[in-house]
Amino acid sequence: MTHPHDGTTVIRTRGHLDSASGGRLLRLLDAEIEMARTGHRRLDIVVIDVSASDTISRGGPEALGHALHACSRRRIGFAVAGTFDLRFLSPAAQRRLAALTWYPTVEVAITSVTGRR
Repeated sequence: MTHPHDGTTVIRTRGHLDSASGGRLLRLLDAEIEMARTGHRRLDIVVIDVSASDTISRGGPEALGHALHACSRRRIGFAVAGTFDLRFLSPAAQRRLAALTWYPTVEVAITSVTGRR
């Protein structure tokens, strides 16, 4: 996890994004949200970087969907950076992932959402 700008958190995934790693991602996100809620850190946008993940399987799309929900209900911007070949996923997983805002890189996501470089 990195904080490239004040108010911006990047959580990086790698390897297999499934229910186990998705659970870890959600715990990290929850900790960041709690830090912001208690005034220890500003949190305006969260970018999940999946560029180092080689596969997404059961539980991964759901975790990303839960992360989007957790951020949006607190008015925190949310984006996913990286690319995946979605053709090999189930139609339900494709729909879940298509509901997210995707950017090719973390830098593009941050620039697009915040206007910062």
